[in-house]
Amino acid sequence: MKASVRNLSALGITTLGIAACGGGGSVDGSNFVASPTGKLSLSITDAPVDTVDAIVVHFTGVRLKPQDGPAIDVPFVNASGDPVTHVIDMLELTHGTYEDLFLDAEVPAGVYNWVQLHVLADPANDGDSHVMSNGARYELRIPSSEQNGLRFVSPFTVTADRETHLLLDWDMRMALIQPPGLAGTYMLRPAFRLIDMTEHGFLTGSVQDALIDAAGCPGDTTLGTANAIYVYDAADLEGPDGTTLDPGDIGSTTDPAPIATGAVSLGEDGSYGFRIILSPGEYRVAYTCDGEADDAETDDEVDLLLWPEVVVIENGDTTSVDFTASP
Repeated sequence: MKASVRNLSALGITTLGIAACGGGGSVDGSNFVASPTGKLSLSITDAPVDTVDAIVVHFTGVRLKPQDGPAIDVPFVNASGDPVTHVIDMLELTHGTYEDLFLDAEVPAGVYNWVQLHVLADPANDGDSHVMSNGARYELRIPSSEQNGLRFVSPFTVTADRETHLLLDWDMRMALIQPPGLAGTYMLRPAFRLIDMTEHGFLTGSVQDALIDAAGCPGDTTLGTANAIYVYDAADLEGPDGTTLDPGDIGSTTDPAPIATGAVSLGEDGSYGFRIILSPGEYRVAYTCDGEADDAETDDEVDLLLWPEVVVIENGDTTSVDFTASP
């Protein structure tokens, strides 16, 4: 069965005036007229983080770097061509939901080296990107945002005369940190995965109440609390002799770290579950009730319950994993 996601609209944002940088010309100029083109759409999603109530990011555009040729800017503008800011609370984009940054931008076909998000995160401006926690508002900084923005280096291809839809999974559990010496300030790092929406599947499942209520685990599992699913590349946990290696925490320097995470939340039916979008492939999956104690910058002691089998995600399918307590 092909799974579906909630596709939030881009709020009227268009991509007029796409332009090449570094000495290039605009798409309606002479440089790209004779080149084959394809249509590119870019959306964004998130895995939630604990302890904060909102992570509000102000996006102003995207820059793309073709393998051959200058970088291309995709500014966010309205129908009149005026610049607009796309304001997104990243914690609202969970369980496979996503929001469109831009749709059907006509760009040169070919291989691209990286995608870069342009955001407003000026320490002197209280009105742009910020974090809300316990009713208080905190400054949000993004490293090198003025020079390089949030750059994610991962090759992708835009096929000529075809539609390409990419999803950036910005994992807030890995990305949001509080740097030492900067009290009252949060920082966002480019902890991304890039998913081709023409080929993806879903990992869903449940967590038994006994695991949620186990000693040392928080009882409150509203979205954003410490109960989480960690996803690993199956090859990373395969030892040289075929044995399974111990999974690591997010900041692990000794054991394999997860490539993605997801929240465990209480559903309307009274059960605890999760839903994560993944590219086709083989994965290992673990549950933890210690997510709040997992610092993205340190190697922490986090209790992980590893699913005993390799989980295979296939295009268009939903794979389910149900974690239960030992008898």
